Amino acid sequence: MEKGKIKHLYWFTYYNLDSPSVRYRAKYALDFAEEKLGVSSRLVIPGYAPKKLWNFMKGYTSALIFPKKDSLIIIQRVRSNFIYANLLKLLVLVRKEHTVYDLDDADYLEFDPKVIHFFAKNCNYISAGSPEIAKHLKQFNSKVLHITSPTPDHEILKKERNARFTIGWIGGFGGGHKESLYMYLFPALKELKFDCQLIMIGITKEIDKKEIHEFLKDNSNIKVVIPSDIDWQNEISLQKMIVQLTKIKMMEDDEYWEYSKNARHSIEHFNHWKYFKDFEKMKATYETETVL
Repeated sequence: MEKGKIKHLYWFTYYNLDSPSVRYRAKYALDFAEEKLGVSSRLVIPGYAPKKLWNFMKGYTSALIFPKKDSLIIIQRVRSNFIYANLLKLLVLVRKEHTVYDLDDADYLEFDPKVIHFFAKNCNYISAGSPEIAKHLKQFNSKVLHITSPTPDHEILKKERNARFTIGWIGGFGGGHKESLYMYLFPALKELKFDCQLIMIGITKEIDKKEIHEFLKDNSNIKVVIPSDIDWQNEISLQKMIVQLTKIKMMEDDEYWEYSKNARHSIEHFNHWKYFKDFEKMKATYETETVL
């Protein structure tokens, strides 16, 4: 068997498909692995519904007692200290050599980090979603790899430039996000003298929408669009929305399309092929250490 080759993934998430992390780092990636790489998997989403409990027991028992050959066990962002987390702690202690702790957000800043630190210390490897998270977690485990979240590629391409300069923003409207908007984006928008359009995806509360419209109402050159009723699990629909969102106002056409082409090529740093090569790199490193 080729060193580092993965044939099966046990993926234990911390939340359901409403979470972008669960969709992008787990669900979409595992679907890709099965279709393109022939890698089987079991995605375990915590919950008390009979179907979820049965799925957990099947995946957990297999990973704990009879782990499939050339498999990895990924614990994704689990940070609670309830039954689910404690059973996964046991799994990690028994099957350490197979385990990876996946953390793509700075959860240790918002929650008691005790459980996060347990998984960071006791899993064989850590998959970190950013260089800063990797740097922070190296104090607990030297075997940390920065693995960016992959983006599904549905070959949805921008075809033409829009007449109105458009700025797109995706995210919630609270905490640090809101603070950054008022500190950086909104003041910069108010300085623009030409017609433009601000499209904000992800803001759901009517009170927040009203606040944004109110703040920018005196700038008649700015058209604010805040789409409603977004199906966050419809990835194709989202990508179609986003591809009208990327504009560079002052570029000549030749320069613009060269920029667009280069941006398109950069997907190789964030796609599913690279994602699984990184996981295989971790597995290959462990196998080499074991032999030595």
